Amino acid sequence: MIQKLNANAQPYYTLVGNNEELLSVPKGYDLNVENFIEFLDKGKREFVAKQEKNIPANGLFQEKME
Repeated sequence: MIQKLNANAQPYYTLVGNNEELLSVPKGYDLNVENFIEFLDKGKREFVAKQEKNIPANGLFQEKME
């Protein structure tokens, strides 16, 4: 993933789908917990949206957002 994103910072959080596509903009270190939760929630929403369009999940994330 380092070569693909051209970044080598730690921590550098990326949320990727089944085909290694980015689900949200990568995020560097941030002490604000609310910002990190929003980052995770945004990635989850994107993942679920892709699942609703019948893109296979390979069993990685089966729960539905309510």
